[in-house]
Amino acid sequence: MGAFFGSIHIRTENSGVVQKALDDIAKAADCRFLLGPALNGWMSVFPNDGGQNDRISVEIAKRLSNDIFHLIVHDDDIFGYFFYRDGKLIDQYNSCPDYFEEVSDEEKEQCKGRPELFQDLLPKPESLNKLKALLIADEKNEFVFEHERMAQFVELLGLQNALSSYEYLQAGERDEIKGWKQFVHIPDLSAEKAAKRAAKAQITAEKKRLQKEGILLAEIKPPSQKGPGLPISIAWGTDSATNGLLLVWQSHHFTRPVDDQEHAPEFFTIQPPWNVPLQPVGLKTNWTAYVFCMSPSGKWLAGGSAFGDWTMRVWDWHRKELAFEILHTSAVGSVAFSQDEQWIYSLSNEFIVSSMAEKRPVVTVRGISGARKAAVHPSGKFAAVISQQELRIVDLEKAQVIKKLCVGRRMEKLDLFQKGSEATLVQTALTTYLENEKIRKHLNIGPELHTAILQNPKAVEQLSPEAQQKINSMLEQTRFLSFETKENLFDVRFSPTGEQLFVASNGMRVFDWNKLLLAEKDAPAPVYSVDAPRDDENDPNSRPLAYCVRFDPERNLLLSSCLAGVIQYLNVNNGQSGTLLKLPGEVCVWHFELTSDRQALCCHCSSRPKIRNQNKRVSYLQIWNYPALCEAAGLD
Repeated sequence: MGAFFGSIHIRTENSGVVQKALDDIAKAADCRFLLGPALNGWMSVFPNDGGQNDRISVEIAKRLSNDIFHLIVHDDDIFGYFFYRDGKLIDQYNSCPDYFEEVSDEEKEQCKGRPELFQDLLPKPESLNKLKALLIADEKNEFVFEHERMAQFVELLGLQNALSSYEYLQAGERDEIKGWKQFVHIPDLSAEKAAKRAAKAQITAEKKRLQKEGILLAEIKPPSQKGPGLPISIAWGTDSATNGLLLVWQSHHFTRPVDDQEHAPEFFTIQPPWNVPLQPVGLKTNWTAYVFCMSPSGKWLAGGSAFGDWTMRVWDWHRKELAFEILHTSAVGSVAFSQDEQWIYSLSNEFIVSSMAEKRPVVTVRGISGARKAAVHPSGKFAAVISQQELRIVDLEKAQVIKKLCVGRRMEKLDLFQKGSEATLVQTALTTYLENEKIRKHLNIGPELHTAILQNPKAVEQLSPEAQQKINSMLEQTRFLSFETKENLFDVRFSPTGEQLFVASNGMRVFDWNKLLLAEKDAPAPVYSVDAPRDDENDPNSRPLAYCVRFDPERNLLLSSCLAGVIQYLNVNNGQSGTLLKLPGEVCVWHFELTSDRQALCCHCSSRPKIRNQNKRVSYLQIWNYPALCEAAGLD
């Protein structure tokens, strides 16, 4: 991924006036800014969302008549700017105007950039020709990364504190920023920070209470990380031999070889009573290790790898040595042993059945690209493989996919704008129709009027009544959008008898296996179904998603984890369902396991994806007293 820079530069030293304008915009548009000190007569502003939205600079220009530059780099593929003077857009530039969609010659001409219109701002008059040359379409691909073009642009203009974004600065990337201690956050975050400190203290107190009561058994966090880089992640699994866990801490090094021994992580174990430190086992693995699964007896350990290392490895866990490897054609996202430990199953873009005795593949099923997880029927004759929106049934004797089924397919209708909302009507018209050159000609909208409408939607009132009526008529004809939806699939498991198939999607789904074998195109209605909670009930765009399912045969309970940090249960005999555990704080549970003695529930947690600064998100484990949770929920 390339750089995303977005900064707005206002020619003034009056911080009070600028701050007042940004305060107003922040309240009206629900956005945030970082405002820097005046340097060489310019103040730098960094809007959130990467500073990619030019509507923000339009709003600033409405309130300030100063000279204003809005500079944008998008994924290091595009450099663009907007220049305002006296509240009007004077000039604009886009190094790749056809990047998102093909645009007209007229629009390309508008965004070529005319630096002569602001040559009075150049510290050196001779810089004008250099600017013109810099903005010429890069047919020879002179700039591999567009932030290089932006860097030369700001140097010629004498602008400072430009090559960054709100998110980068908030994440601590400030080496090239001058006067950071003088930066002001808008709106003021004092109350928000105080509330966060209070919430954090409350969560800490709640965890201490749960630990004291013997419900939260342990929390395992990664070791401290020195220097910059990706956060330390964790790969783990249950230890059948000790009723505990095994894990490795991963610090990814994408530029180093797969078998780099210097950075090979070590295996650690932990087991009841859980209040002891992690214990090294004297065995290391590749830094590419991704998932682990131990055989039922605890004799074998299998691991799947990613990050260019497309290998499934099997260790003799008693001897603590590598037994054999199976090569795949992509990252190995799922590994599992048969109950009798004769076979091991591994999944990537193909599903491979390997013989433990012969240490080699005996069945390879190809043509299942995009697969996420797999489960093998207790008979060993079939496998259920899920991709993003498809359940595939594999006949292992024939070594081929025999069915492809959708789960929860239905048609939905979307109202593109709220009925009677003129503001939404006009905004939809502007974005949907007026960007089309043919429609603009049909409505007699010239370049100046088009620019005026983009700056101020009320300018649409300058159109003739007939033109406005045409816009309204076109919108009414396409107001409702019909589209097909399917459930996203994240995990799959069989019941011990093989009579039921459990799927994690928008929640827990329990299917009759025999009915699935008879289905065509669409999976039958589930026998039982429980939706996952939304991670944010106030956000209409948040979705109920269950990421992982596991089954407790002693209690007939199907369990699932989700983005909302909740473990739900479903009794597969009577359909009774509810919440088993709500983890303290704003966390999500990506993956969880029951220990082999079903005395502990182990959750792989992190902060929720919607929280800012995701490059700082830390993965950790929480271990819970499973029988105590069941008793509290009335399940024992």
